[in-house]
Amino acid sequence: ASAVVEIMPELAPGTDFEVPNEDPHIVRIGACWNKCEHADKDVDVACMTFDDTGACKEVLYYGFMDNRKRIVKHLVDEPLGGGAPGADDQVVEVNLSKQPEDIKAFVFTMSAGAHSDMSKLEDVGFTLRNETATALASCPLPKAMRTPSTKTVVVGALFRDGAGWTFRFIMKPLDSLCSWGEALPKVKESVAWLFPEAVVDPDDFVRCMRPCEDFGIDELANLRYVPPPPPAEPPAEAAFPPTHPPAEVPVQTATAPAEGQASPEEPPAEPEGPEVVEKIRIDVGWLVKAKYDEKEVEGLDVALVLFNKMGEEVAQVAQGDSTDGVTMMGVVEPEEEEEEEEEEEEEDEDEPKEKKVKLPKVFPPESTLFPVKERIAINLNEVSPEASSIVLYVSKYGEDEEAEEGAVPKGPFSKFESIRAKIMATYGAGEEDEEEAEEEEDEDEDAPKKPKKEKKPDKALAMCSVDCKRPEALSKTGVILLKLYRDYRGAEYHTWRADPSVEPNLDKMKSQMGIPPPGNPDDNPEEFEEEEEPAAWLARLNLEWRLRTILMYCKGESSEDLVTNNATAVATYDGKRNREGLRHDKFSRSTYPNGDVYWGEYRDTYRNGDGFYLFKGGTTFQGSMVDGSFDMGTLRHPDNSVYVGKHGGCLPDGPGEYTYANGEKFVGGWKQGKKHGKGVYYYTDGSVLHGEWENGVLHGTIKWEHHVAYVAQGAYENGVPAQRWVWENKKTHLRQAGTYITVPLTEDELAEVDEEEGPPKPQAPDWKGLSWAPDGMTTEADLVAEAAAAAQAEAEAAAAAEEAAKNPPQEPERPVTPLAEKPVEAAVASEA
Repeated sequence: ASAVVEIMPELAPGTDFEVPNEDPHIVRIGACWNKCEHADKDVDVACMTFDDTGACKEVLYYGFMDNRKRIVKHLVDEPLGGGAPGADDQVVEVNLSKQPEDIKAFVFTMSAGAHSDMSKLEDVGFTLRNETATALASCPLPKAMRTPSTKTVVVGALFRDGAGWTFRFIMKPLDSLCSWGEALPKVKESVAWLFPEAVVDPDDFVRCMRPCEDFGIDELANLRYVPPPPPAEPPAEAAFPPTHPPAEVPVQTATAPAEGQASPEEPPAEPEGPEVVEKIRIDVGWLVKAKYDEKEVEGLDVALVLFNKMGEEVAQVAQGDSTDGVTMMGVVEPEEEEEEEEEEEEEDEDEPKEKKVKLPKVFPPESTLFPVKERIAINLNEVSPEASSIVLYVSKYGEDEEAEEGAVPKGPFSKFESIRAKIMATYGAGEEDEEEAEEEEDEDEDAPKKPKKEKKPDKALAMCSVDCKRPEALSKTGVILLKLYRDYRGAEYHTWRADPSVEPNLDKMKSQMGIPPPGNPDDNPEEFEEEEEPAAWLARLNLEWRLRTILMYCKGESSEDLVTNNATAVATYDGKRNREGLRHDKFSRSTYPNGDVYWGEYRDTYRNGDGFYLFKGGTTFQGSMVDGSFDMGTLRHPDNSVYVGKHGGCLPDGPGEYTYANGEKFVGGWKQGKKHGKGVYYYTDGSVLHGEWENGVLHGTIKWEHHVAYVAQGAYENGVPAQRWVWENKKTHLRQAGTYITVPLTEDELAEVDEEEGPPKPQAPDWKGLSWAPDGMTTEADLVAEAAAAAQAEAEAAAAAEEAAKNPPQEPERPVTPLAEKPVEAAVASEA
């Protein structure tokens, strides 16, 4: 940042300051501000150059940092602000001694961007300095102007005043205007005192889009310049007292017009609805540095790549090529155009000449700077439904500027100042209209001819530019300028991005991904029928085309390499990038080749922060991400099972709670999608199992509480009851202890075993191949011995019966037996 010297007293807006005529005659306008937390802080200071007629000749901004002669240039460009206290975060330098005579004024603006506003900036101030950074004058932005509706501020004007120059701080807020292109007509109004005879041209109104800004094509077409209302005329003073009494006003009655007579008053015309753009044209141009002869510098290669929703390449369109709805028109050089006209005149001088629409070959207002090098015509209604996005890029290979000895080598773009693209809405009678007019003429040649439809002039929708002098341009071989893509009107993603405080509708998100609703797996509303016209398909699905500027330098050994490694990633990602080209945005969207979609935060090319991940199969994750993996959040499956807790990768990993589709629930530890460690399983009948799991299998100490009858405590080994168990009746508190021992299952019994069941409930006396042995009977031999002992006891009892008749004993206590248990319930949902 510039050095801070003694600050002079602050000037009020509207105060003129005479700039000292020093040698060299250089002034600097600096802007400083502090950033607010969570603000989109990509602030831009622009400088507009006006000639003595009031025409805008040149604009310096983030995409065009210096003019060709470098007599107006950005010295400091820190878009995030928040530098050293009092230091300038952005500085524009103007060399007044080298300005052409016809240059009248420089007007400076500050814009906060499309997704931010001046209320998100603090301590905003502006300083006028000389070449040594000595402060000459300063003016803070009044707090009353830092409102949510203020996007741009006209800071001040540096203008000729006789033989010298004068600076005036204007400080005029411009509501809802996000860029210098939109603000240009209002800027001219702000300096009308400099150009009283200049006319504000509504065609100057165009959105100059920053990197990674996103707007609908129809939305851009319906942005309009609204001129200020004319000043109200003061009412004429009435004579008093009146010299004549007021004349009586006759009462008028409505009468029907006579036959053949037109109605005296035509009904007012209905207001036009919002404009829908069907055709666009993209003009691409570049500016060669002043020290090179433009004719000797080989130009750039312009190309388009069409991708489907999964990021797979559908088609490429290079110079002279075309595909469905997309045509590279090229630009006819003046010499070639004259030769073509002469040839046409020689071929047939008698036939009436057909009027040709001549397209502009330059970018206004910088008509002398930016020639148009390539034109691309796109009929949005005829683009193949398979192509969901179109990426525009320019490339340059094999020609580097020779670097001085010891200097850093310069890349293929080192001979260029800037690259620009302008998107135009194109109109006019189509082929169908012309055929219809010809048919009418053939039907009745004597009938009066209808006036031909006049072609509506093309309308500028947006413009974007990238500066070739930025450090990231070194050694790069390509620049991705923009992306056109198809999306739903009112898509949930754009609604959520505009207001992140409102949680998006997950069902709507899935529908817009093409995920059919549960129970209708074959329902795919996006499916395109062969006999259906693309325009009808767009209307049926309520789709629109959107424009996203990229303006990102990239590298590839060839065009194919550039497309594979960079353009594909651009086609599948909607969001901002940092200056290294890495994904870096809080509210981004990314589509993966398998059909999954992620909405949320990226930091340094990884998913980091809060977001939503939608699997193509219908499963959704909502929560925090760490280095691309799920962290804490909620995982919902199409069968309505839900997991809330810690994740590892994309699977439950750590403490969490899983609610199954049948209503049962597990709370405890997880390891890569399987229960692991201590946990509690809740059954739908109210029973609860406290236990330990190992890789999804019960293994360790268990306590199982039946919802009505009893409590059992024991152990599981590899998913089955083992070792000693104690059963206690919850009503009588009588206990019985014993051990589960293994009894081999028959083939029929093995066939009935369901391996997908949830945690099993222990039962007695016999359960899933186990046999219940009370304390003291722990083996199969013990069971045989018990049977033998029982037979012997029965014989002894019969022998003792006779003796009992003589001496009957007292009645013994009843033995305690395990309570009967109902069969194992149906299997629970499978693991996540």
